Amino acid sequence: MTNGRTLTPAEERDQRVQRHLLLLREKWSMEDELINHRMTWLLVSQGLLFSAFAALFYAKATALAPLIQQPSCTSVCADVKPQIEKLVSDLGDAILLVPVVGIMVSLTIWVSIFAAAEAGASGSTPMSPIMRRSTPRAMFIH
Repeated sequence: MTNGRTLTPAEERDQRVQRHLLLLREKWSMEDELINHRMTWLLVSQGLLFSAFAALFYAKATALAPLIQQPSCTSVCADVKPQIEKLVSDLGDAILLVPVVGIMVSLTIWVSIFAAAEAGASGSTPMSPIMRRSTPRAMFIH
């Protein structure tokens, strides 16, 4: 009953369809926001991993500098040389680990973005058969 009059069955159906469409639009907007957040996480994590990679690479180069500058070590250099070689070895392992972590993070976020895109595209909200026939999805894509 609207404005003191009873709605016809067609008007009731149109109102139901309109409510369902508004719910779908809200769901699609939410999925778009989730994708936006996940892309932001991806960019931030890749930036941090790139910075870590550069810092490790610089640390390895800095640790190798005394060995390169003085190939013939004195007794003091000979005491430090095994420690520097161990440090360089550990840094080399860390440098290899950073890209592996970056790939794992990228794949994980890609799967979550794909899931959000599929959920948004499927419109997995209960819809009546009338709505499926009468509402083209393209008119709600922005």
